[in-house]
Amino acid sequence: LILSNLSNTRGFWYTLAEFNKTVLLICFGALLFLWLSVTVPGLQIAFSISFPGYYHLLPALIGAGALLIILEITKLIRMHRKTETTIN
Repeated sequence: LILSNLSNTRGFWYTLAEFNKTVLLICFGALLFLWLSVTVPGLQIAFSISFPGYYHLLPALIGAGALLIILEITKLIRMHRKTETTIN
Protein backbone atom coordinates (compact mmCIF):
# COMPACT_ATOMS: atom_id res chain seq x y z
CA LEU A 1 0.00 0.00 0.00
CA ILE A 2 2.83 2.39 0.76
CA LEU A 3 4.37 1.90 -2.67
CA SER A 4 1.12 2.03 -4.59
CA ASN A 5 -0.20 5.19 -2.92
CA LEU A 6 2.92 7.29 -3.49
CA SER A 7 1.70 8.71 -6.79
CA ASN A 8 -1.64 8.95 -8.53
CA THR A 9 -0.09 9.36 -11.97
CA ARG A 10 3.00 7.10 -11.97
CA GLY A 11 3.63 3.47 -11.16
CA PHE A 12 5.57 2.43 -8.09
CA TRP A 13 8.64 1.47 -10.17
CA TYR A 14 9.04 5.06 -11.34
CA THR A 15 8.70 6.33 -7.79
CA LEU A 16 11.33 3.91 -6.50
CA ALA A 17 13.65 4.69 -9.42
CA GLU A 18 13.86 8.32 -8.30
CA PHE A 19 15.73 7.22 -5.14
CA ASN A 20 13.76 9.65 -3.03
CA LYS A 21 15.30 9.55 0.45
CA THR A 22 11.95 9.95 2.18
CA VAL A 23 10.37 7.07 0.26
CA LEU A 24 13.34 4.81 0.96
CA LEU A 25 13.27 5.78 4.65
CA ILE A 26 9.54 5.04 4.93
CA CYS A 27 9.87 1.66 3.18
CA PHE A 28 12.93 0.70 5.22
CA GLY A 29 11.22 1.80 8.44
CA ALA A 30 8.09 -0.22 7.65
CA LEU A 31 10.13 -3.35 6.87
CA LEU A 32 12.29 -2.86 9.97
CA PHE A 33 9.26 -2.45 12.24
CA LEU A 34 7.63 -5.54 10.72
CA TRP A 35 10.80 -7.59 11.21
CA LEU A 36 11.24 -6.34 14.79
CA SER A 37 7.62 -7.01 15.70
CA VAL A 38 7.96 -10.61 14.52
CA THR A 39 11.37 -11.36 16.04
CA VAL A 40 11.57 -9.39 19.33
CA PRO A 41 9.80 -11.27 22.15
CA GLY A 42 8.65 -8.08 23.90
CA LEU A 43 6.98 -6.80 20.76
CA GLN A 44 5.47 -10.23 20.08
CA ILE A 45 3.81 -10.08 23.48
CA ALA A 46 2.71 -6.46 23.00
CA PHE A 47 1.06 -7.21 19.66
CA SER A 48 -0.03 -10.77 20.56
CA ILE A 49 1.73 -12.34 17.58
CA SER A 50 4.26 -15.10 17.10
CA PHE A 51 6.83 -15.83 14.42
CA PRO A 52 4.95 -17.78 11.74
CA GLY A 53 8.06 -19.42 10.35
CA TYR A 54 9.69 -19.16 6.97
CA TYR A 55 7.19 -21.59 5.45
CA HIS A 56 4.57 -18.80 5.39
CA LEU A 57 6.91 -16.19 3.92
CA LEU A 58 6.48 -17.18 0.26
CA PRO A 59 2.64 -17.08 0.26
CA ALA A 60 2.75 -13.73 2.05
CA LEU A 61 5.15 -12.30 -0.53
CA ILE A 62 3.04 -13.66 -3.39
CA GLY A 63 -0.09 -12.14 -1.85
CA ALA A 64 1.59 -8.77 -1.33
CA GLY A 65 2.89 -8.79 -4.90
CA ALA A 66 -0.55 -9.69 -6.26
CA LEU A 67 -2.16 -6.89 -4.25
CA LEU A 68 0.41 -4.42 -5.54
CA ILE A 69 -0.27 -5.51 -9.13
CA ILE A 70 -4.03 -5.17 -8.61
CA LEU A 71 -3.62 -1.67 -7.15
CA GLU A 72 -1.37 -0.61 -10.02
CA ILE A 73 -3.86 -1.93 -12.62
CA THR A 74 -6.64 -0.05 -10.82
CA LYS A 75 -4.53 3.11 -10.95
CA LEU A 76 -3.91 2.65 -14.70
CA ILE A 77 -7.61 2.13 -15.38
CA ARG A 78 -8.48 5.23 -13.35
CA MET A 79 -5.88 7.30 -15.24
CA HIS A 80 -7.13 5.97 -18.59
CA ARG A 81 -10.73 6.89 -17.77
CA LYS A 82 -9.65 10.35 -16.65
CA THR A 83 -7.83 10.99 -19.94
CA GLU A 84 -10.85 9.74 -21.92
CA THR A 85 -13.20 12.16 -20.15
CA THR A 86 -10.69 14.99 -20.60
CA ILE A 87 -10.42 14.33 -24.35
CA ASN A 88 -14.20 14.11 -24.86
